[in-house]
Amino acid sequence: MNHFLTSIPRSNLIPSLPKNPLNYPIILIGAGAIVTLGHLPAYKIAGFPVKGIYDTDRQKALSVGSKWNIPKVYNTIDEACATASNENVIFDLAVPSNQIESIIKQLSINSHALIQKPMGENLVQA
Repeated sequence: MNHFLTSIPRSNLIPSLPKNPLNYPIILIGAGAIVTLGHLPAYKIAGFPVKGIYDTDRQKALSVGSKWNIPKVYNTIDEACATASNENVIFDLAVPSNQIESIIKQLSINSHALIQKPMGENLVQA
């Protein structure tokens, strides 16, 4: 395992941040505990706008949306992803690792995604 870690090249790439992050509303994909206990409180403190939420458990998404005054609860992942084709949004992906790749493939080419969970169940998968 240590050999695997040492074979990963280091990057000096520092991504540029948006000039005004308030111009990039957030769409949450996933409405679990990490979203309600971590992400949404942090976004509220920072003043970041949350535009919408989607979860495979629609009732959970409706409940979280209502509690946090999220303006849009999407019916499908396709509906949520289609939003990015018309405006700059940040997708906050808080889903199990086995769902991340398929969601990323659905996002439009210029979408921004914040992946909040590991990309795999272990280092080799990631």
